[in-house]
Amino acid sequence: MKGETGGKGDTGDTGPRGPSNAFVAADGPPAVVGTTFATQRSLALGAGSYVVTATATLNNGDIGAVTAGCQLLLGGTAVDSALSLTLAPDTQGGETEAVSLTGAGSLTSAGTAQLQCRSSLTTTSLFAPSIVATQVASLTTPAP
Repeated sequence: MKGETGGKGDTGDTGPRGPSNAFVAADGPPAVVGTTFATQRSLALGAGSYVVTATATLNNGDIGAVTAGCQLLLGGTAVDSALSLTLAPDTQGGETEAVSLTGAGSLTSAGTAQLQCRSSLTTTSLFAPSIVATQVASLTTPAP
């Protein structure tokens, strides 16, 4: 035998803030990549913990191969990098390379996420640099 359904309970307290907010610096302008690291795209962020992804496409415009590399910084600290990308000579296939970097970290005060790139020659171009930062309530990094 089943009893009658009880009355509706009181509404509970509002819960804590959700776990994330997203911040985006969408596709930036094309740029020539120099021989030293330079910021190709940046995103201002407030204090907090973030998972950050940066993407871009590198293209070699030279008749010889070049070595290029990019790094993702959060608050001035490198959180991911691809430093030894070989781009084939222009028009020979393999002269273009998509770069995708992801890292995580915390800012104790306002700071920036930056995508920085360099190349062995100034004939390398960078297209569609972008950064997406997702703020999270906490970061857990397991021991290696």
